Amino acid sequence: MVDQDSGTLRKVAWSEIFPWLILARCFRIAIQVRLLLLGAAGVLVTAFGWALLGLVFPASLGGSQQFQSHGGCPWLAVTDAVPDWPSWLHKPQQLSEKAPVPSPPALRELGSPWEEVSRPFREIAQFNLIPSMDSDGQPTWDTETTLGRIARVFVLLLHGLWALAVWAFFGGAITRSAALQLATRQTDRPMTTLRFAAAKWRHYFMAPLVPLIGVAIVTFLIALPSVLLRVGLGTAVAAVLVWPLLLLGGLAIAWLLLGLALGWPLLWAHLSAEGGDSLEPLSPMYGYLFRRPLHYLFYVSVAALLGALGWILVGYFAAGTIAATYWAASWTAGEARTLLIAWGDPGLGAVSSFGAHVIHFWVQCVKLLAVGFLYSYFWTASTAIYYLLRYDVDQKEMDEVLPEEEEQEAAPLPPLGADAAGAPAVEEGEKPPEGAGEQP
Repeated sequence: MVDQDSGTLRKVAWSEIFPWLILARCFRIAIQVRLLLLGAAGVLVTAFGWALLGLVFPASLGGSQQFQSHGGCPWLAVTDAVPDWPSWLHKPQQLSEKAPVPSPPALRELGSPWEEVSRPFREIAQFNLIPSMDSDGQPTWDTETTLGRIARVFVLLLHGLWALAVWAFFGGAITRSAALQLATRQTDRPMTTLRFAAAKWRHYFMAPLVPLIGVAIVTFLIALPSVLLRVGLGTAVAAVLVWPLLLLGGLAIAWLLLGLALGWPLLWAHLSAEGGDSLEPLSPMYGYLFRRPLHYLFYVSVAALLGALGWILVGYFAAGTIAATYWAASWTAGEARTLLIAWGDPGLGAVSSFGAHVIHFWVQCVKLLAVGFLYSYFWTASTAIYYLLRYDVDQKEMDEVLPEEEEQEAAPLPPLGADAAGAPAVEEGEKPPEGAGEQP
């Protein structure tokens, strides 16, 4: 800002010079308790749903292996990302063999939200349901292998749909809250945000499935004439007549999958900022990605760097909270006793073991809330990146957002009637009794 009277530069609007500085606001929004709770609830519901599918279907079919190292408990599998205390405070001399050496919050966990939704669908793409050919060029119709592959694809599809259904609500609520706060710089109303996510749940759920349905249709159209490749003459015919068309189909598949793999979080952000149905955000997502690919990679890199710093801070803060509690308790309970309780030593006895399990439960709650930051930040940063790409491509200001719905329903329109001449007219309501509005 320049003072026109004196010509002195008084203020620099850095956010207008560098719009990507909006990404620096994501951390402050993501650490709000209600967004942490939404992120923690989303990852926990997803994990328990996957664990339930693991009980219904054999673990060999996929989707539940991540729980095997934690006794099949999804709660522990989720909170394992946060250590019980920072490594520099870890001095368990008495339990050096029982207590594993803690590690800092793993930065690989930053990709958990992306991995959680996309992994089942990516694993499905690795399977070939048609039997392979033997050394003589003849198909090996192994019925058991084929059925096993079909079953594995089916289970992976259930895992993917479950994760998508869960985050269609929790991710939608977080992106809606982030969209309002990033655009208006004001705190949104929680219940209104949740109602918006619930009303739009079907669109959040279906938006990323539409490109996948398109991929399935094109794949079928390519696979149908490709049966000619199983015979020599058919291979020649396919190469001459249909292979150029099949290449066009392959181009469509690559375009659909690449855009979806890179930009599917933008679908949620568009619905939260603009509204609309399941089809509306597809065109902007592909347009933004392929028209501004370098911008997108830059924004993702900056968001990842800030997210990594934020995750280290949040993870160590949670670990420090747990460590400070154990340390303060050890002044009267004793270090050895405190460590035995912290690690649930089986020699504590029935009553003490029960108390240790309750203490462990509350410790896991703190760690779960910290893990919720990974998801609240992921969806918040995705919304900010959407705003930046929208500004780059459409020149649409970043303060333009679908406003919050009013808490009260609009008053109903008065009934229409007809006057003495038959023309439409508003019917007069029942008049209040005389003197009803008079002051005594």
